[in-house]
Amino acid sequence: MRMKNHRLSRTGLAVLTVGLLGCEGGIKTVGDDTDTTSGDTGDDTDTTSEDTGDDTDTTSGDADSDTDTDTDADTDADTDADTDGDADTDTDTGGVDDGGADGGDGNDELLWTADIWLQDMQGRTVILRGVNFSGDAKYTPDFLPAASDADIQNMVAWGFNTVRFLVFWEAIEPEEGKFNDQYISGVVEWVDRLAAAGLWVVLDMHQDLFGRGFWGDGAPRWACLEEYYATYVPKEPWALNYFAKEVMACYDRFFAMPELRDHYIESFARLAEAVKDRPAVIGFDLYNEPSWGSAALAHFDQQHLAPFYEDIITRLRGISPRKLMFVEPNSMRNSGKATALPNFAVDGLVYAPHYYGTGVEATHVYEIDVDNVFNAFESMIEDTLRLKMPLWLGEFGVPRDTVLGKTFLGDQYEALDGWFASGMYWSYGRDDEKSHSLLDDDGSLTWLVAGVDRPYARAIPGAPLVTNFNQTLGMFTVSFTENGSSGPCEMYIPARHFPAGSTITVDGMPAAPKTVSWKGRVASVTVPSGPPTHIIEVWRK
Repeated sequence: MRMKNHRLSRTGLAVLTVGLLGCEGGIKTVGDDTDTTSGDTGDDTDTTSEDTGDDTDTTSGDADSDTDTDTDADTDADTDADTDGDADTDTDTGGVDDGGADGGDGNDELLWTADIWLQDMQGRTVILRGVNFSGDAKYTPDFLPAASDADIQNMVAWGFNTVRFLVFWEAIEPEEGKFNDQYISGVVEWVDRLAAAGLWVVLDMHQDLFGRGFWGDGAPRWACLEEYYATYVPKEPWALNYFAKEVMACYDRFFAMPELRDHYIESFARLAEAVKDRPAVIGFDLYNEPSWGSAALAHFDQQHLAPFYEDIITRLRGISPRKLMFVEPNSMRNSGKATALPNFAVDGLVYAPHYYGTGVEATHVYEIDVDNVFNAFESMIEDTLRLKMPLWLGEFGVPRDTVLGKTFLGDQYEALDGWFASGMYWSYGRDDEKSHSLLDDDGSLTWLVAGVDRPYARAIPGAPLVTNFNQTLGMFTVSFTENGSSGPCEMYIPARHFPAGSTITVDGMPAAPKTVSWKGRVASVTVPSGPPTHIIEVWRK
């Protein structure tokens, strides 16, 4: 049974965290949603669960601004233009506001870090929500997503503003010292397509089980010794192979050999050079799920991983000084072990751990252990406070056939909301019901779409305090304290959860005429001058 007041207690802790960072202001407690997403794959008993057959649409509806205090959502498939003749009143600019619906690339504003927050050029706190794109690329001949423009439009329709785009060392440098310019050009083409849809991109240098020689991906075969590949015998489940002596030996060899690391860094640098003038590429995820090989974890973090990151950051910053660097802890962080990474004396770094419920992944059953979920997030927040980096969950998700999987996914998003954290769902792609993919292997949408398509504050003109989505009441709320930033508060309000539109209030008063505008289903609200703390509530009509 879910604890009714649990989320309020976690919200209180999040507020305490903000207070420790010097933010002050009053807080309004909002109604707590006690049963929003429970259910597995069709046997739910709550009134808001969605089965596996109700998510066949690919668009959530467009929305326009009215001249009264309400915003009415259109339910057509047009995400780029108004269809009812009303004039839009969008007053902001930049990449977060409208998903590129104005016809530009929608990625004009650089993002940077301010302590544990991401901020845009107006000083607003920015939340990145999106998806990994795509796990399919591990297996395609060209190492690029097996996807189309329709897939990009799906991501836009579900409110994503960012894509974690998988790239591979083995694709860039398939032979030692020989680089594949055709692959790099293919990545750039995808970046441009995503940018045209208004999506930001983080390029993730991906690897699993070191590389292809161990039936994984990432490092080219030449990056380790054939003798290790020859004696390797894979096990199930696949993650156990990280403990195979051959796999550990290749990781040990990589981190012990400067010349190998130089090849990796050179490959990354060539990719960075190709996208340095693309503002849609906001940064680089430096190494996916680093494995420690045979080293002790703390020793690995401090003596191997940290210097490796420092070398990559130095090289990439020489090419792109204003792109973010996403720093991952060793992959045991996925299982809840805190990282021993040191503080880096560099700005513009983002902490990028992953989270998968260990028990859920092993059994495909969620035991409604919400304490465990929130404790895991609190531990990651402790890392961010120590490292002074924003939290960006590079991967999280749930296998589709998980019993009470909807509840687990909802709890993960509530934990993200509780910390105003960014997160990238794993993953967009096509696969069977045992996978985490948003699409089935025949390309049809799955029940996961309703779980990832949820409201969130994309840009907040202040220091965040509290956010909450109460699906039962049909209310989304966000509160914050002014911190000298400018611009409107921008919120993604999905038609899936607000089918007839919404009514928005600011500090308890109806939003003034023409302060609420809609483009690409993003509500842009200008807060009035007055009290330093503001509360915006969005109510379902």
